[in-house]
Amino acid sequence: MSVGITIELDIKNLSSRDQAGQVREAVQGVMEDEGIRRQVPAWTREVDGEFLVRARSDFPVMEEGQF
Repeated sequence: MSVGITIELDIKNLSSRDQAGQVREAVQGVMEDEGIRRQVPAWTREVDGEFLVRARSDFPVMEEGQF
């Protein structure tokens, strides 16, 4: 059975574009370690002078058993 999984990440209140970039790289590093970087891109965004890091993806996960 295939189960759809959504990962959403929203990190707020970062003080600079550089800090947001460092957080984005760290998030992608963790996802790469878990083997899911390709499915979960992360990006930075500036809103009203505050910097955000966001990531979101939908991907299937194979599960066995009864649901």
